[in-house]
Amino acid sequence: MSGESRIVAAQVRVMRQEVLPSVTATIASSPHVFLSPNSREAIKDNVETTRQSSLTAHHFLVISLLLLMPLTFFLFFYRLGDRDLWSSHEGRAAQDAETILEDGHWGMPRLFDRKYVDLQKPPLYYWLVAGIAALRGAPVDAWAVRLPSALAALGCVMLLFWFGVRRRRFPAALAGALMLATAVHFTWLARIGRIDIPLTFAVSLALVCWVEWKNPGIGFYLPI
Repeated sequence: MSGESRIVAAQVRVMRQEVLPSVTATIASSPHVFLSPNSREAIKDNVETTRQSSLTAHHFLVISLLLLMPLTFFLFFYRLGDRDLWSSHEGRAAQDAETILEDGHWGMPRLFDRKYVDLQKPPLYYWLVAGIAALRGAPVDAWAVRLPSALAALGCVMLLFWFGVRRRRFPAALAGALMLATAVHFTWLARIGRIDIPLTFAVSLALVCWVEWKNPGIGFYLPI
C-alpha cells in the first residue's frame, strides 16, 4: 500500500472513531433536523452504546495494566541480582562488559586475557551490560548482567499486549500477555544474562512493525 493510501486510511479511522460519534449525537439532538422519534432514539442509543464501549475498554486497559505490571515486576525483576553469576553465558557477559569499562574501548569485546576478540555472540548485549554498570557507577555485577534480559522480557509481554489491544481484541491481549509472562522457560530465560530474550524481543518487534506496515487499515484503538 502506498504512502497516500496509508494517510487516507488513518484519516478514515480518525473520522470513524472520533468525528462521526460527535456528529451523529449533534444531529440526533438538533431540533432542526427532521427525524422520526424512533430514528432519533435509535441514533441516541447507538451513540450511547459507542461511548459505553469506549469507557468499558478504558476500564479494561487500566485493570489489565494494574495486573500485568506487578506480575511482571515480580517474575522478572524481584531479587534479580541476589544469585551469583551462573553459567558460561553470564560469566562471558560480565567479563566482556568489565573489559569494556576497564579499557574504555566500546568496539568488539574481549575477555580478561585480551588475547582474542569474543565473537561467540553479537556484542550488543555486552554493550548494554557495560552501559548499565557505567550509569550506576559500579562494577559489573549479577544485576547489571541480567537487567537487559529482564527488560527485554517486559518488552515482549507489553508488545504482545499492545498488539492485541490495537486490534480491539482485549481479552485475547490480556490472555496472551499473561500466558507469555508465566511461561516457565520464558521467565527462566528472562532472569538469566543471555541473549535469547533480547533477540526474541528484537525479532518480535520487527515482525509487529512489518504487520503494521502491511496492514495499516486494521486501525489503532487505545482509549485514554
